[in-house]
Amino acid sequence: MAVFRAFTSVPIIANSVLLFFCSIEFVSSESAAVKFQPHRAFYEMSTTKIKRGSAIMDVDGRMVFEWRVICDGWVVEQRYIMRYHWEDGRTTNSNTLLSSWESKDGDHYKFFVRNTSAGESESFVEGEASYLREASKGVAKFHKPRKLDLELPRETIFPSHHTFALIDAAESGQKIVSMPVFDGSKLETASFVSSVIGSRSMLKGRFKQLKYREYWPVRMAFFSVDNKGIQPDYEITLHIHPNGIASGLILDYEQFSLRVDLLRLEMIEAPVC
Repeated sequence: MAVFRAFTSVPIIANSVLLFFCSIEFVSSESAAVKFQPHRAFYEMSTTKIKRGSAIMDVDGRMVFEWRVICDGWVVEQRYIMRYHWEDGRTTNSNTLLSSWESKDGDHYKFFVRNTSAGESESFVEGEASYLREASKGVAKFHKPRKLDLELPRETIFPSHHTFALIDAAESGQKIVSMPVFDGSKLETASFVSSVIGSRSMLKGRFKQLKYREYWPVRMAFFSVDNKGIQPDYEITLHIHPNGIASGLILDYEQFSLRVDLLRLEMIEAPVC
């Protein structure tokens, strides 16, 4: 999956982890993109840990993640609802939609995010970004919630190509990968994402339609541009298969952790271009 982003009104700080960073070359057309399987995946979220003293008693939710290819790029649509159960008996909902398009050469990106909290307040983020690798220059142009241009760090990559780069690194035996990634989910420039790739494992039993049963557990730490410390803003563990399908995730927040289980998987036919 093009790297899953966590949207929540709860402040996010993940576990402290010290990482040694290394770089990876930009993904080529002869890479993991060749094995990519367009798909629609349905997930269920459940709480695995609540921090002592938190006002949150439980969190649950559902997510639909669609990643498909069109003739000029990759399209991602991510929808989910999260329910927060509080110690005072309240339950609040957060409903999020993220839609994006990314060019096949990885140079251009368009994004739209809509978030509705507690059924009342609605917020939007919308814009486009480009990164010209020959010039080593990039910019993100936000149209909503306000007009704003932000410079992108050197070697910024967009989400689909980031996932392909992680798979390429895993295939070649590389264990630690880091790079700035821009997804447009917030009114800010690219985050620095440092990933630790675990040993290849095999998915047993379920989802017989998966062409590739093997997967790599990838632990990703996200650092915003303002974060100068060694503690990431949040962390995600992703079980990623060679064709881009994620069979499971763990989301680590400051106040709780979520397990994200794959419930159903639908393959999408690629267009003839």
